[in-house]
Amino acid sequence: MAFDGTNFLLAWEYGATDPPNTQTTHVAAGRLEDHGYAIDVNITTVSNLAGTEEGVDVAFDGSNYVVAWFNHPPSNLGTVRVARFSTAGALLDPVGGQATTTSAVATGNPRIARLGSETFVVWEQNDTLGINPGYRIAGTRISSASMALDTTTFAAGLWVSVIPPASS
Repeated sequence: MAFDGTNFLLAWEYGATDPPNTQTTHVAAGRLEDHGYAIDVNITTVSNLAGTEEGVDVAFDGSNYVVAWFNHPPSNLGTVRVARFSTAGALLDPVGGQATTTSAVATGNPRIARLGSETFVVWEQNDTLGINPGYRIAGTRISSASMALDTTTFAAGLWVSVIPPASS
């Protein structure tokens, strides 16, 4: 949940059954006024991508809300995604949001916060086979258009913390 100075945006994961009868989770959001009453009559689907979507977090960037979550599709390791909401409750990005990383290593548990005048999302990354193996916290600044600013082809974001693998 995040507060814009007047209202809150609450985002959550919910259980769903996708064809063919596969249990999964997706991401939804809705606004609350400062006394906790719902503003939006209908919730907004933030993402209904294939696979499991979890680890939802929300921040207010000074203009819009930004929702971050982890999407783990059935066919690969997954990615951290983000989507923006206006203070009027409109989803500003396509359903499914924008990927902040397309790393070939496992990622998860995103957390998002305002950092000065920017929004910053961090996530866990466990790379046992790559060029720089180990467990790390990676992150990236998010542009006002929901694009990752610090993700390159070499590194999925900025490395905030690195723990090398245990020696054998």
